[in-house]
Amino acid sequence: MVALNHHQDKIQYVLDAQGNKTAVLIPIEIWNQWSREDNSDSKRQSVSIRQYRGILKGKGYSGREEEDKMRDEWN
Repeated sequence: MVALNHHQDKIQYVLDAQGNKTAVLIPIEIWNQWSREDNSDSKRQSVSIRQYRGILKGKGYSGREEEDKMRDEWN
């Protein structure tokens, strides 16, 4: 990926009345370069979740219990 700091002077931010960043304007040449790099990354390897199915079966791990613990952390 193209280093953001290298292009920092070309990237513009849109601010709301309070000064909060609400959008980014990226020059098309930077966008096109990032898009080309993203496309080349996607050709590396596609991963299927199916290859991990059952990997924790019989290991004493309960996905439901872990999910409940995470929800408790949010409250």
